[in-house]
Amino acid sequence: MRLTGDLDEDAMQDAVADVMDRHESLRTRFPMVEGEPLQVILPTEDVVPDLSPVDTTEAELPEHISLLAGAGFDVTVSVPVRAALFRTDPASTCSSSSCTTSARTASPWPRWPGT
Repeated sequence: MRLTGDLDEDAMQDAVADVMDRHESLRTRFPMVEGEPLQVILPTEDVVPDLSPVDTTEAELPEHISLLAGAGFDVTVSVPVRAALFRTDPASTCSSSSCTTSARTASPWPRWPGT
């Protein structure tokens, strides 16, 4: 999503934290313990992505978003959420944000590693 105008970065960070706080599935990982997945719900403050703006150019922006959105999730190690805020012109207030989650966390039948 492209945002223009004055961006309140603290409000954006707080909004993402609020969503993650309300949805345990976004804060959950499943480490394998004795060959079985164990559900671990982490505290919000431990998993909220850092939305400090990353300065980039318009030309580099698609690559940054592609890397963020294209990386897989390993829910045995980390939560299924990644987000970033990219600023294409440090002199302006124009920003692009990208957030990606694993669709498997919404499924009532998640697939475990090796299945």
